[in-house]
Amino acid sequence: MIYLFGFNDLGRQSGFMDNPNFAAFACNVAFTFFLYQFFHEPATRFQTTGWLIAVVILLFGLLVTGSRSALISFAASIVLVVFYRFNFKNTLSKLTLLLLPLGCLTLFIDFNSLVDAIPAWNRLVTLAGKEEARSTLWLQGIEAFKDSNFIGLGIEQFKNPQNYSRYVGATENVSVANQAGLVLHNDYLTVLVEYGILAFICFVGFYMGIIRRLNSSYFNNPNLFVFKICFWNMAIFSMFASSFQSHSLWFVYIFLTFVSNRDIKMDKI
Repeated sequence: MIYLFGFNDLGRQSGFMDNPNFAAFACNVAFTFFLYQFFHEPATRFQTTGWLIAVVILLFGLLVTGSRSALISFAASIVLVVFYRFNFKNTLSKLTLLLLPLGCLTLFIDFNSLVDAIPAWNRLVTLAGKEEARSTLWLQGIEAFKDSNFIGLGIEQFKNPQNYSRYVGATENVSVANQAGLVLHNDYLTVLVEYGILAFICFVGFYMGIIRRLNSSYFNNPNLFVFKICFWNMAIFSMFASSFQSHSLWFVYIFLTFVSNRDIKMDKI
């Protein structure tokens, strides 16, 4: 992603990143894991350097995706990781190591006048002050759900041209009305609007089951707190993006279900 951005195509949708939000989700969860390792896992200097490199690369990748949703869950992860088992001396030294490459990146971007080319920054600036597209999509999605008599529109039917033009095309938000086939950008709302109430209850129940297991006394091993952070990162990201069909999202679901299984021994994880 970073190579294509720097040497081939200054855009969000190229190469492996055919869906920027899916790419952002994968970067975000991986970033959370390696950031936790960098701050809290006892390691050799070589391992610490490796984790720092991974964190910086994933941060660059996140900026290339231009996903504003990812920036929200990204910020939440940083707060949770930094303040978990907070130690002033250790935290300050690790933050300094992390900020050094970020400072170099900032200088490089500024020196080469690349600010407008960075997707994340460019989208924050260009979309600032405009009516938020997501809120319009969410409101129209709820209207569509009501008109379906609360049974759901059907899988991927919200972006069906007929439904989309009916509910979104007539809105005053030009940025979404003039586009075709936008999704709801909210996993919870997508399940409710398209799959119906029963599927929504099952989906939320699935989330609650993972939360209950991760918060059980069995799972209070401090070294496994990273999985809780990854889950909350995923839960927050799902509020602002339609990642329900992302392979990486379901990989994390399956993995968290596995590690929270009482029949799995901690040393095996």
